[in-house]
Amino acid sequence: MDLTTEVLNEYLDKNNLSKDFTIQKMGKDLNKSRTLFFLEVKNLTVHNPSQMVMHYRLEKAKPMLHTAKHISEVAYKVGFDSTAYFSKCFKQTFKMSPSQYINSERT
Repeated sequence: MDLTTEVLNEYLDKNNLSKDFTIQKMGKDLNKSRTLFFLEVKNLTVHNPSQMVMHYRLEKAKPMLHTAKHISEVAYKVGFDSTAYFSKCFKQTFKMSPSQYINSERT
């Protein structure tokens, strides 16, 4: 199976929040060796697999932030175990905190 961004996104849509989700399992499920999976993901997305999954989760969180009552609710829904870590990653990726993002979208 050729690895494409569509294949990666489809897999993440189905398995991202599974309790047994790991990068290693994702590579195995997509019939790729660890090294080949890493190289193909890096070539497709410019991120290593862990960064790609984090970016995927953060992108999924953006629209949820507008409807959720609490940032922690969104963090847990997209697969983060810690609200603080979610906020840190969000700020590093989008150059603003989740709260700033919510407020910037309202104006």
